Amino acid sequence: MENKDAIIEPMEIDNEMFFDDSETNDLSNVSEVKYVRGGTVLAACPSDYEGVFEIPEGVQILGTACFRYCTKLRKIIIPSTISIVSREAFRDMTGLLEFEVSPDNQLYSTSSDGKILFGDSQKILLKAASDIESYCVPETVESIGGYAFQNCRSLQNIVLPHNLRYILTSAFAKCTSLVSIELPDSVEKIAARVFDGCTSLVDIKLSDNIKKLSLGVFSDCVGLQAIKVPLMTKNIAEEAFAGCVSLRSIHIPELVKKIDESAFVGCENLEEITVDENNAKYSASDNVLYDKHETRLIRCPSSYDNFIVPELVSAIGKNAFNCCKKLKTVYLPPYLMRIEEYTFANCEALETIDIPDNVVAIKRGAFENCPNLEYINISESSSLRKIDDYAFYGCRKLKKIFMPEMLSEVCSYDENGGGTFGCCESLEEIDLPPRVDYLNEAMFVDCKTLKLVKIPYNVKFLDSDLFCGCNSLETVVLRNPDTEIEEGTFAPNVNIVIDENTTYNKIYFEL
Repeated sequence: MENKDAIIEPMEIDNEMFFDDSETNDLSNVSEVKYVRGGTVLAACPSDYEGVFEIPEGVQILGTACFRYCTKLRKIIIPSTISIVSREAFRDMTGLLEFEVSPDNQLYSTSSDGKILFGDSQKILLKAASDIESYCVPETVESIGGYAFQNCRSLQNIVLPHNLRYILTSAFAKCTSLVSIELPDSVEKIAARVFDGCTSLVDIKLSDNIKKLSLGVFSDCVGLQAIKVPLMTKNIAEEAFAGCVSLRSIHIPELVKKIDESAFVGCENLEEITVDENNAKYSASDNVLYDKHETRLIRCPSSYDNFIVPELVSAIGKNAFNCCKKLKTVYLPPYLMRIEEYTFANCEALETIDIPDNVVAIKRGAFENCPNLEYINISESSSLRKIDDYAFYGCRKLKKIFMPEMLSEVCSYDENGGGTFGCCESLEEIDLPPRVDYLNEAMFVDCKTLKLVKIPYNVKFLDSDLFCGCNSLETVVLRNPDTEIEEGTFAPNVNIVIDENTTYNKIYFEL
């Protein structure tokens, strides 16, 4: 090879054993087969390519995601000259039925029926045919490559070898017929989203030598009811169990040092959380997950309909009550300073909540999609300074909220933000506090009964999407005659009133 820097050792796990080349990125929408580096790298195959693809002799590298989305390909023929298979080369292929490898290729081979592609003298299982139903992985295999069995929707049974060490990204993702699997104790690593979308998976035995449950490793395993976290696990990563709607219990072993606050998002039936008493970082009381000193609440189970957060708790983590669909009321402690992102999102039964005076911020999506939330009580002495994007989006029955005079932000300055009060269908009137100086686009989208809005003096610009879907809007009061209004912001029948003398009303607004 001319470019020696492009070659990596086959077992370099941090790079998932694949060559990555920026020349082959972002080529998934090509209309014809694309080669680079003088024809030595297959960069991309058109997604509508059908039937058999024979890679020409002389091609040495299968580029990054070169066959991605080629759902009509049925067979790939690999020549003797292929020496490197790049990252994600066979990702998102759903119709592949067979491989054929030149007998002169010294690095790659297939199973006898052509259903499995191997690399590195059968130490790496690279890709399986989409229609495989059952398979016993050879004892020579030490690693199952990224996306190896992805979208093998007929796979019901698989036996893993005793020498297996690594299972890489999305290796079994969307294997929707896989019911059970046992990982031998030799397995040291399971990478991100390995079992993502395995909707029939109900029984899994993990190796106790696994130190990290990676990003989304069991996300959307909707049939999984219980799982034993390996004894050597130190890290439970983002969305590790996201969307596991049937998960009912989990035990956190002694060595776990980090649990991401999105690890259990969408686990709407999680009722039992226990922690090893010798764990130095975490504890559990009444099935609620806390830090060791019980000053931060990390996850509340879904079994509560009323919950009192202990007075010593000074922080509640992101997603802590997310999808607690039985929760009707919750008492927040006086020393709480923030309501974090998505803390109470998707609490479908939540009806009322009191915001403690020390709270300075209600973060993004904090109460998003709480359709029965009617009352949010905020006192005049509140320290609230910020309400973030989508904080009350989808609170269709919200009737009352008090906006304290110190409130200065009701959305972020991010161009992708907005929707703070979107789909608040009971909102009829709102008077924004004087310190507010910016209203993001779509902030009041689909507030179908909104009739009156009073805009603070410091707001300089009104975006055309600000009141999209507010078909009942009748009057807008501007306290600053120089506020710029983008064309199309208001319907012709909306009455625009310029009134610099209008004062801010310290009242409870009927929303």
